[in-house]
Amino acid sequence: MQRSWHPPCCRYHINALYDCLNHTFLDWRIDTAQKKQETDALINIIYHSDYPQNTVFTADRGYENYNLIAHIIENNLKFVILVKDINTKTGIMTNIQTPDGTFDINATRILTRLQTKEVKTDKKKDAFNKVKNTLGMIYFHAINRVLIQQDINTTFLMYNVSEVMINNIEINQKQNRRYRYKANFTNAVTNIRLYLRNLLNEKNLVSSIKKFLIPERPERSYKRSMKSKSVKLFNHRTS
Repeated sequence: MQRSWHPPCCRYHINALYDCLNHTFLDWRIDTAQKKQETDALINIIYHSDYPQNTVFTADRGYENYNLIAHIIENNLKFVILVKDINTKTGIMTNIQTPDGTFDINATRILTRLQTKEVKTDKKKDAFNKVKNTLGMIYFHAINRVLIQQDINTTFLMYNVSEVMINNIEINQKQNRRYRYKANFTNAVTNIRLYLRNLLNEKNLVSSIKKFLIPERPERSYKRSMKSKSVKLFNHRTS
């Protein structure tokens, strides 16, 4: 996308289907920043993706759409979609009128009684952080849009490969430790890249991943930064 007040740059909007149990991206769609057709992207994913049975789709307000809900129901899928409040002007609940003035039905669903740190961790947010910062989906190796999309696809694939390999390596949890420990994802990705290039054998790969560990601290919370992000220009790799 080109504007008059800065050099040429390119923006994309990504809609991804994330598996919270296996920590991998099942599918994703790449769209331009101007369109942001989130509902169409999810409908396309529903019909063309291979996801496990009894999958429960969860989505935020950006996917609040009658057409999307109809497609999900027709495919006998389970879903939870966050919708806007009745007092808003653009929500699907805005024009609903009921005799007693209310439409809420109180319901209780206990998904789990566990209070472990793993249950409380937001896996999806952590996954996108790894994709953008650790695997480098901020700067790209090309200017051509098709090649940039290829770069995005390979980044998601690299993330999935890394997570599958890391999750299949057993980490010994020593007693009397305050925290559980997990593999350092940044270090693991570096060694997995060497392994895929045949520069590191399997034994040394596993040994290196087990050696560099970090504690799991899901109770930590940081205020979300709402600062605007500047575009990343195409000449970032030139000197």
